[in-house]
Amino acid sequence: EIEISWNAIKHANKPRLHIVYPVSSFAIENMLKISNEQVITNVVEAVSYARELARNKGSVQFSGEHFGDCLDNIEFAIEVFQAAVNAGADVINLANTVERYRPMIFLDMIEKVVKSLTGNVVISVHTHNDLGMATATTVESFFKGVTQIETSLNGLGERAGNTNLFEVACALYNCGENVDLAMEEIYSTAILVSEM
Repeated sequence: EIEISWNAIKHANKPRLHIVYPVSSFAIENMLKISNEQVITNVVEAVSYARELARNKGSVQFSGEHFGDCLDNIEFAIEVFQAAVNAGADVINLANTVERYRPMIFLDMIEKVVKSLTGNVVISVHTHNDLGMATATTVESFFKGVTQIETSLNGLGERAGNTNLFEVACALYNCGENVDLAMEEIYSTAILVSEM
């Protein structure tokens, strides 16, 4: 799958391979049914192979699926993220795959990761909106050190959706942040997407 993905994108201007793997204890024990050591082995193997394919031409992003559920094993999640960075990932994505906790709890987890990881790495956030708090969580993630924000137009996504691009952009702009988007184009594009 990694090789097929690379062959599909390798001619792009800035290709990025994206490896996603569960990091929460619940997912490891109940979905993967493997040891923590095997999780690290699998992540390192996948990220290393992605880096081998991408070399210096492409980026490699590693997403910790169910990171938002890592309250009880945050130290292990950080260990996995650092292993991914050491194996060649230049983006670590913190996914709130199923929104379950108050934004401040998730933000404390993000802050811990940001302070713990070493190396030249971009920290990203990807929030789902199961409990309707994805925008607030995403905006505040920026102020905790996240430098890549994953959003979706019109908030379209699984279940209750993902973080809405326009809401996040407006909130950051209203906080005095430079938002490098053609804001005047978002509305017409959103209408087009809704009609499609």
